Amino acid sequence: MRAKTPEGQRLEAAAREKLSRLTNEALSVTWLLTETMPMSEELAMTRGWLMDELETRMRPHLFDAWVWTDGDAVDPLPFLAG
Repeated sequence: MRAKTPEGQRLEAAAREKLSRLTNEALSVTWLLTETMPMSEELAMTRGWLMDELETRMRPHLFDAWVWTDGDAVDPLPFLAG
């Protein structure tokens, strides 16, 4: 999901850049923390950015394996290490 306004685009770029600097461990913990948060439009957008970063770091077959193991509830860290 992409932000529509120039300010939204700037904020999205900043958020994605921050996510790209997280360690695999921190990225995994961040993903798992979103599991307990009440769903909102902002959370859905954030989870999309997290998934994009996870997909970037994982080998394609491992990303698919993580998603097919009900990725929402499964720690992505073992799939990042593969």
